[in-house]
Amino acid sequence: MLLSIGIPSYNRHENVSALLHQLVAEVEPELVEIVVIDDGGSDGTYERLSSDKGIASRVRILKNEVNLGYASTFARLFAECSTEYLMLMADDDTVLVENIRPLLDRLGRERPAFVSPQFLRGTAVARGRGRTGPIAPSEFLACSAHAPGLVYRVADCRPGLEELADRIEAKQVDALVYPQVHVVIRLLMAGARCEWLALPTVAEGAYRQSGIRDADGNAYWAVESRWRQLRAYDALLSAYAQSDMTGAAQEMLHAQRERAFHLISSAIRIESPALADAFDRGAKRRFQERPLDRIRSLPIVKRAARWWRALRGS
Repeated sequence: MLLSIGIPSYNRHENVSALLHQLVAEVEPELVEIVVIDDGGSDGTYERLSSDKGIASRVRILKNEVNLGYASTFARLFAECSTEYLMLMADDDTVLVENIRPLLDRLGRERPAFVSPQFLRGTAVARGRGRTGPIAPSEFLACSAHAPGLVYRVADCRPGLEELADRIEAKQVDALVYPQVHVVIRLLMAGARCEWLALPTVAEGAYRQSGIRDADGNAYWAVESRWRQLRAYDALLSAYAQSDMTGAAQEMLHAQRERAFHLISSAIRIESPALADAFDRGAKRRFQERPLDRIRSLPIVKRAARWWRALRGS
């Protein structure tokens, strides 16, 4: 057996039960291992799944005695995985079962360290590229920020998982909110084979915001948390870039800085749509009213230009 499907769940018994019944009914037992972890929920997910004979006979059902949060449960899925590859699932999505065999064929033939397959949101492809191919370092977030369907070769991920554990313990917001991204960062820096796969393996359920939160209890999509995430990635990738001779860390750092305005703008729109309109109008007016030479004369732009020239000369 080559692949495990790992499912973290927290207080969503009806959702995870429906997913598991789908997997048990449609996926041949010899194809994949199925592992679900109840993250210390209060709705009896572990007990109810364990008493469901149709599920319990095919699924490894585990439980965190206390709620550890998404990041630690994500890491535990790797520790519990007994196969070469682990595919992540959200407990309220469904698996496109007809594409599991083609996925397994590619994993067995190519042995990539990480695969980012397409997934479906409604009938639309919501991740990936039109063709299978390598993932560039600048695409580290695009390929892994949305976790369902991602496939990791467990052995290649161990160094990243060890560092991830340290960042989780230190309550670093990037690790708590996007642990799957951290592992991909380390794979890309190591030059491991990471690829887009032009094959959808997961269909998203009724779209809703995740319950993932940072150390202060902020939803991951809130403005305050988004700002902290940007700062955390900036510090982390800047530190990596000091010793990374491949240029991958610097490419990732540039990419995450490029997305800063969009990320904050999107967070404001979720948190307060009326304020977001004002924010966008204000930003547009500010830059439209400043000719290019005036923008270049701003102190912050001057400092950024000096920093960039110094970086390129180093």
